[in-house]
Amino acid sequence: MGRSVKSKLSLQIFYRFVVTSLQVMTISSFIVRAAAQPPAPTPTAALASSPVPVITIDPKSFDFGRIQFGQTVIHRFKVSNTGQATLHIKAVHANCGCTSTLIGKLDLEPGESTEIEATFKPESSSGAVSKAILVFSDDPAHPRLTLRFKADVLPPPSSDRPTVSFHDVDRTSLVHGSVRLPVTTVNEIRLGDATYLSVYPKPDGDGTILDIVLDGSRLPKEAMSGQNILTVISTGNVTVPVLISWDLNADSHKGTQGSQR
Repeated sequence: MGRSVKSKLSLQIFYRFVVTSLQVMTISSFIVRAAAQPPAPTPTAALASSPVPVITIDPKSFDFGRIQFGQTVIHRFKVSNTGQATLHIKAVHANCGCTSTLIGKLDLEPGESTEIEATFKPESSSGAVSKAILVFSDDPAHPRLTLRFKADVLPPPSSDRPTVSFHDVDRTSLVHGSVRLPVTTVNEIRLGDATYLSVYPKPDGDGTILDIVLDGSRLPKEAMSGQNILTVISTGNVTVPVLISWDLNADSHKGTQGSQR
């Protein structure tokens, strides 16, 4: 009886040893296989290694300097793809008062270049003028770039045209003025890019009175004075130009300098 118990104990100990050994071998084999496999690339590393287009426009601004009122000036901005993938230029938009034209291809391979031609002809404003052109592309870092150009537009030659002058304008105020024109009907009023002006025509016997409101808060930030040509179109396509001139007061000048710092 004693020998039988000892034999069973010996067999149990043997079986436990075998099971433990097999478990240890299985775990060791799993660890070895896991260590042999290369680590999976992280999403960031994969993204960083992908080739992308890079739009480069240098310089992004241009100064025409002093130009004549009504003079047409042209500048071409060079656009290059300095990336490693094809660059697709989706659109080019110019703000009011100028035009832009893409000279060349919309799709640029790495290292290729094209040009954006900006054309400006001041016909409704003088003084310091600034314009912007937006360029949209598939550059992931710069999907929208802003090109700028500026000019100092000389005032138009003096004439006997009707004139309204606004002096000592404050940037926080609305200023009213008026002028009488020798036309009985007003079919259209063209303001050009003078978005800070509002005009209200009123019949006055054999003529028309224009009530003109200037919004000081919408005047160009970089200018202290300026002139605009407001064009009134009457019956029979008769056009009457009205010269609008304005200048800011000294306090507005100080406020503009402070905001630019």
